[in-house]
Amino acid sequence: WQDLSSDWFIGFSTRVTGLTPNTKYYFKVKSLNGSGEQETEYSLSANTYTIAQLPVALSFFNIKTETIDTQWSGENNPKYTEYLVENVISGTNSGWITDTVWISTGLLPNSAYYFRVKARNKSLIETSSIGKVLIFWPSLRTVT
Repeated sequence: WQDLSSDWFIGFSTRVTGLTPNTKYYFKVKSLNGSGEQETEYSLSANTYTIAQLPVALSFFNIKTETIDTQWSGENNPKYTEYLVENVISGTNSGWITDTVWISTGLLPNSAYYFRVKARNKSLIETSSIGKVLIFWPSLRTVT
C-alpha cells in the first residue's frame, strides 16, 4: 500500500493522479474524529480499473481490391485493452479485439468509407471514438 497523502482532509472524496490507463487499483480509507484524537482502522479495500486511453492515429495500409487494413495506436494502454473498429458505411466491425490492426473486407472500389475505433477497459467502460474517412480507389492506392 502507498499513502496518497500524509495530511488529513475534510470531505468524502479526493482526486488521485498519475495512474496508468486500464489498470486495477485498490483503495482503503480511515477516518479521524472531529477533535483529531482518535482514528479508525483502515476500511476493507475497494478496487476499480482506470479508464482506457483513447486510441490515436487511425490509418490505412495494405490496400487491395476488396480489402484494407486499418491500424491505430493504443498509446499507453496495456496489451489486454480491447478495441472495436467499425466500418460505419458497410455496417461491419471487428468485434472487441486486443490487436491494433483490423482488416476490413468486402469493400467496393471507387467508394467512400468511414472508419472509427474506440477502446474499453477491463470493467467494460468504453472511450469515445476517433474516426477517419477513406476514399477507396484500390487501383490508384489513394487514401485521404
